Amino acid sequence: MAATTSIWRWVVLRAAFLPGSWALGLGLVALAPLLQGLAPLTSHADPTAGLVLPWLSLAGWAGAALGLAVLSGGSAFLQRVPGHPRCAGELGGLYLAALLMQLPIMVGALLAGAQSIDLLAVLPGILALDLHLAAVALLSLFVPLPGALRVLLFTSVIWFVPALLPQAAAPSRMLASIANPADSRCALATLAPTLALCLAAHLLRTRAGASAVCAHDQ
Repeated sequence: MAATTSIWRWVVLRAAFLPGSWALGLGLVALAPLLQGLAPLTSHADPTAGLVLPWLSLAGWAGAALGLAVLSGGSAFLQRVPGHPRCAGELGGLYLAALLMQLPIMVGALLAGAQSIDLLAVLPGILALDLHLAAVALLSLFVPLPGALRVLLFTSVIWFVPALLPQAAAPSRMLASIANPADSRCALATLAPTLALCLAAHLLRTRAGASAVCAHDQ
C-alpha cells in the first residue's frame, strides 16, 4: 500500500507543478464567474452549475493527460514497483490528476453562486467519467510510444475515434457520457466496461511484472 500511495503523491505533485499547471488552474477558477457574466448574452440562462459541466469534462481529460505525461516520463521510478501496487498506483494517480484539474472549476462555480447541492447531484457522473478517463490513460501506458504521442493516442481514443462511430456503438455512448456528465445514468452505464478496462490493465501490468522478474532471475 505504501508503494501505491507513493505513486499517487508523485503523480499529483508532478502534475500540479508542471509548467503552466498553476496558470491553467487559476484560469479554471475564473471560468465560472466569466461564464455567468456572459450568460445574459445568450438566448437562455443556465444555472452556474449547468454552465460549467462541459468544462468539467475537458478539465478531467486535461488532468488525465497531465498524469499520463508524468507516468510516461517516470519509468525509472515505476519499474522498481511490483505489478499489482504499480497498477493501482498508476490508476489512482491518473484518477486523482483528473480530479485535480476539476477542483478549480468547482471552486469557481461555488464562488460564482452555484448551489453545492447542484454540484453534488452530478458528482456520481463526474467520478464515473474520471474513472473511465483514468482507465483509458492507463491502457495507453502499455503502448510503446514517446510520451507526447502517447497523450495524442489517449486523446484520439477518448474523443476522435468514438465521434466517427455510429451513435449506437458503445464507444459513442461513452463519448456522450463524457460530453454530458450531468446525465449520471449515462455515465454510470459505462461503469461496467470501464471496470473491464481496469481489469485488462491490471492483468497486463501483472504479466509484465512477472516477465520482468523471470528475466531478472535468468
